[in-house]
Amino acid sequence: MLSFMWVLGDMTDNSPEEIPALLADLANVDEEHVDVGFEKGDYGVGVLADRWIYISDLEGDSLPPFSFHAPDDETIVEIGRLLDAGRLNEILERYPWQDGYPRANR
Repeated sequence: MLSFMWVLGDMTDNSPEEIPALLADLANVDEEHVDVGFEKGDYGVGVLADRWIYISDLEGDSLPPFSFHAPDDETIVEIGRLLDAGRLNEILERYPWQDGYPRANR
């Protein structure tokens, strides 16, 4: 089970199969609320409206932030499935992560 954070900050527990509904909530972004996210344990994934995603350790510094532009929503769902299964190393190896959070100049 993943913990979801919706655009306006509501938190719910959901399965990875519910990630498309979470992504649909990105239609509600505004200047203050710019992303949605899901987490399990210490690790969290955030998704911006343009589908740039980032991953980091929410509780410490065991994983610096990384980001990349997801080609489609299914990629984000698959990352959720892997995170839910505790397969962090596979997430980090499978996708073209770049150091740091998303930036406007990427």
